[in-house]
Parts: sequence; structure tokens; C-alpha cells
Amino acid sequence: MLATSKDIVCDNVVVSLHSAHRENPTTTYPQNAKFILSPPIQRVSSVSVLGVQVPFAYTAISQTGVGSLLFRFNAGGSERWVNIPAGNYTSATICDVLKTGMDAYPGAPYTVTYSSTTMKITISSASDFQVLTDPKARDIVRLLGFHEDSAVSTSVTGDHPINLAGPLYLNLGCEEIGRYQGEQYRNSGYNIDDGYYIIYTLPVNVGPTGIITSSLANPVPIKFVNKHTISTLQFYWWDDLRQSIQFPLDWSIQLLFQTS
Repeated sequence: MLATSKDIVCDNVVVSLHSAHRENPTTTYPQNAKFILSPPIQRVSSVSVLGVQVPFAYTAISQTGVGSLLFRFNAGGSERWVNIPAGNYTSATICDVLKTGMDAYPGAPYTVTYSSTTMKITISSASDFQVLTDPKARDIVRLLGFHEDSAVSTSVTGDHPINLAGPLYLNLGCEEIGRYQGEQYRNSGYNIDDGYYIIYTLPVNVGPTGIITSSLANPVPIKFVNKHTISTLQFYWWDDLRQSIQFPLDWSIQLLFQTS
């Protein structure tokens, strides 16, 4: 039956995608999976995320999840760096690593302590020093509670509590779905920084070796401003501080396309 202006036929198309079946699986990473839809899905008016399954194996401090592992500070008239090895840390072990790295430079030794009351780190020395930060990057110094350059002093305390737990949630972006929403997407309150379009936010509610599973009983459709034909889907994953993350294993997603 042909559809007329008064008789519109609507169909739902459910698509299950697994990153093992992405384009070029031997040369690309699962978290940046691109899929070719054959045949393309035509006249798409909305897309809903029905469910997502993600293996989440991680270290809270890693080059992938952190912009830089270099803790930067000024002392003795020059800028210095402490390389924090990737890994999972407690408040005590991160203080030990930081002290060891800072003491490796000539000059007065440093004392690095953690307050269980304020959950902040304090660094002290007999000589003046200054902790340096980059407000535009998620580097190790921010995870240790220093979000702004400190004053030049013999004792400096972080302006925020430390964050050694890793991300609280993951964001899934898809270029094609996000792009087709146009102004409606931007006005809906989502972020489209750096061209990565958020279509789903997934809370991290498992430990480092768990599988995050999210199924939506009543998914909210992502409506397009105009109808489109979708032949490819390019996905990206990043964490709550907008850093790209890597999955050592494959992930999967189920999508509902409404066409008319």
C-alpha cells in the first residue's frame, strides 16, 4: 500500500550491533566502532537506545583516561614534573608516589599528606614552590585536587577533594544520529563539544572487571528535525570528564529506528 499525505506508514526497525563486527576490526579499536548498515535504513525520523552492554576493565589512573600523567610544579626557579605511573591508588599510596617524585629533584624534601576529613592533599616543604595546572585538560594534577595554579608558598592544599575512583559514568556518542538532530539537539541540553554527539549516558555501577548492562523499558526517542537515510554509524566512548577511553573487550548496543 502506498502512503499518501493522510495515510502515513510507520515501521520500527530494531538493529543490534556488536563491536566485533565493526568496520576494519583488526586495525581499529572497539570503542571507536564504525558500522556499515546494509541495506541503509531510509526515512528515519527517530532513534531510541534500547540497551547497552559494556565490559569495563580499567585503571583509575591511566594515560587513556587522563590527559597527562605529569604532575607539574615550580620550585627552585624552574618547572619540574613528576610522572605518576598508571594504576589504581589509595590516598596513602598516591601520596607516597608524589613525595618520591618531588624529592627526586635537588632542594628541600617534601611532605605529602591526605586529610580524611576534607579528602584533600597537602604538600609542604621548607622552600617555596607552586603547583601548576591546566584548566582545559583532565591531567593527574586535577585528579589530585588541584584545579587552579596554587599560590607560591611552603604549604599548598588542593582546592578540591582527590578523585582516585575513576569515571562515574560513560558517554556514548554517534556522529550520524547527533548530527541529524541539528538545532533541536543543541537546544535539548546535550553537549556536542569536539564534534562528538552524546546519544546515551551510562552510569558506571560495577567494579574494574564487571560488565555494565543498561536496558531501557521506556526509551526516549531521539527525534530528527528531518527524515534521513542512515547507512553508517560511527560511535565514540568517553568518560565523565570527556576523555576518550578504551575497552579491552567488545561492547554491544541495541537501537530502535522509526521510519515513515
